[in-house]
Amino acid sequence: MSRTRSAEIVGGGFAGLAAACALAQRGWRVRLHERAERLRTAGAGINVYENGLRVLEALGALEETLADNARHLVRETRDQHDRLLSTHPWHIRVYGVLRQRMIDALAAAARRAGAELLTNSTGVSASPSGGLVLANGERVQADLVVAADGVNSSLRDSLGLLRSRRYLPDGAIRVLIPKVNEAEATDGRTIEYWSGSRRFLYNPCSRTHLYLALTMLHRDEAARAVPVDKALWQTSFPPLAP
Repeated sequence: MSRTRSAEIVGGGFAGLAAACALAQRGWRVRLHERAERLRTAGAGINVYENGLRVLEALGALEETLADNARHLVRETRDQHDRLLSTHPWHIRVYGVLRQRMIDALAAAARRAGAELLTNSTGVSASPSGGLVLANGERVQADLVVAADGVNSSLRDSLGLLRSRRYLPDGAIRVLIPKVNEAEATDGRTIEYWSGSRRFLYNPCSRTHLYLALTMLHRDEAARAVPVDKALWQTSFPPLAP
């Protein structure tokens, strides 16, 4: 009689939950550790392309993820005066979805497959032999330890796997706002507006919400300000002012 293999997964984001689904569906005993009080995601909306849709379908999370979505048909690039610069039709499936909806869909699929999802549980280090040390002092052994704890992974660093870290020169303020009405933004467009190094992304992600991203160089301290300096951004993109 074959032995049931075990996996300990650290990190309850997209990668960790997808791994939990895939392994549990294949008969593994799976425990996932998420340090937060609940499974939640940073950010607001996300675009899922054909390859991601196929993965979600294989994991049993596609239908719930797309329960409230915005189908994207074309991406436009415009300048700060709303002049069209380029048009890029999508010839594959692309959907804008709420990040939290996809997290919830993957979590539900993982639980259906038998995975155990633990919150308030933090992995702090791992060993090449499959050992995992938790923040509460517990030590566990598994056939596989998955480090899905993000760019600043403590598990990866505990194994000395990091060779270098390069910080990107730009960043973004992400905003999720309700639509004025359900008929708004139903023409299948996402739009990138550019004004120098500043960008304003208009991205419908559900029947009820719009995902906006304001991107800037890290050295652009005025544009990085939170709360958002509305007057500054309206100066950069005059046609978008109310």
